[in-house]
Amino acid sequence: MAITQISKITVRKGRKENLPQLAAGELGWAVDTQQLYIGNGTLSDGAPAEGNTEILTDHSATPLTNGFTSITAAAHVSSATPFYQIALANHPVGILKISIQCGGEYKISNLSYAYDGIGTGLHSAELLVGLASQVQVTVSASVNTNFIVFSYVNSGAAATINFKREDYL
Repeated sequence: MAITQISKITVRKGRKENLPQLAAGELGWAVDTQQLYIGNGTLSDGAPAEGNTEILTDHSATPLTNGFTSITAAAHVSSATPFYQIALANHPVGILKISIQCGGEYKISNLSYAYDGIGTGLHSAELLVGLASQVQVTVSASVNTNFIVFSYVNSGAAATINFKREDYL
């Protein structure tokens, strides 16, 4: 007769302000804000920074404003319009958190970057909330000499772009 074992996977949970530093790959759930986090691990593990990284969910989709810079993305802009740049020599590894708001709908994106003195790795993760049909803004990044230049194109109505850089070195 076969032996059947039933297991239950649990994650740490609690109020957001009480969420501890999670181990590498460990999940944590903030029950009050309904936000999900994963532990970065330590610098000796190879993590770019110690701490917990939020995993984007529907509950992450609120306008990012606290400590963020805001600009207006003009309506119907068909060519890439620069709105921010990062000097790679001063900030070689980091992430740009972006929230785009238009007509009560949002897009949230995290664009991470790393510069090794030769080439730049760029990685983007975007979350569309609801249909986000009113948000017609796309954000892109390119390397221009020693800078990463962030630009937008907007095929719809004027929108607000909120952004904040987080350095990892």
